[in-house]
Amino acid sequence: MYFKNINLKNKTALVTGAGKGIGRQVALELAKEGWQVMVSARTEADLDSLVQLSISLSGSIKAYPVDVTNENEVKEIIHDIESKFGAIELAILNAGTYIRFGVEEFSAKSFSKQLAVNVIGTVNCFEHVLENMKNRQSGHIVVVSSLSAYL
Repeated sequence: MYFKNINLKNKTALVTGAGKGIGRQVALELAKEGWQVMVSARTEADLDSLVQLSISLSGSIKAYPVDVTNENEVKEIIHDIESKFGAIELAILNAGTYIRFGVEEFSAKSFSKQLAVNVIGTVNCFEHVLENMKNRQSGHIVVVSSLSAYL
């Protein structure tokens, strides 16, 4: 990450969908820059390996297994993070899923799952992080998408 002339040491960041890929790498880079990084994903094993890796790199990453489609879970972890680690100054909303299926396999159930994670999950996180940022009048939210959204 590249931030000039901004003191970000010990600031709190939340990265959703941090179990793999882009979210995982973003979390590691933020930790290297001195952020207190809170990560979430559905798969606890992926989060555990990320926390262990951050320890070996002298980073500060804490894991919160959560299903972003569950608004109550999202609200609870955001409250827990802010009460234990301070205000979330940066939220990277990266949780998403892509289920590739052909016409033969298409169903409302498979499409609904994808829609729930990619849209409702993002809205749940956005709403509850934004509420606190508005009250403080500070903070940043980055929503990550993919070219798959256009397919």
